[in-house]
Amino acid sequence: MNAQTESSLPEVNLRVQNILEIAVVIVLLAMGTVLALMTQSQIVGALFLAATIGFIGLMLRRRQGSWAEFGLKAPESWLKTIGWALLVAAGFAVGVVLVMLLIFSVGAVSPPDLSRFAELQGNLPMLLLFVATIWVTAALFEELIFRGFLMNRLAEIFG
Repeated sequence: MNAQTESSLPEVNLRVQNILEIAVVIVLLAMGTVLALMTQSQIVGALFLAATIGFIGLMLRRRQGSWAEFGLKAPESWLKTIGWALLVAAGFAVGVVLVMLLIFSVGAVSPPDLSRFAELQGNLPMLLLFVATIWVTAALFEELIFRGFLMNRLAEIFG
């Protein structure tokens, strides 16, 4: 083996490892989506998302990495961060409601059927649990998996 081949072996092994990690993440997400659709159960999809995050965590530990690689780190000021988050969330919620009212008032579309959420009406604990679950699975997990893990691994593979 010459010196050039020896130095490129770790790089090739890392590339193969990245490809395998991406493949496992895609398979886990696809299985979760298919099973959630087949069973009509959101909990199945959430469990597969959690399994995917667990797998990514194991791969990070194996590489002696940290979640900070994916942009997950403590802010300089928690108070300022929480304040901005609440302000942006409130502004977004008001904006969505105003746009929906405008769209419904001009008759562009009819209001959606929300009957599947009837159990949440008047049930504040269930509503809060539902919103928290959606936030964690749709926002946090999705960002960690796609922007954090997949984009970093693809950058490592393709340079």
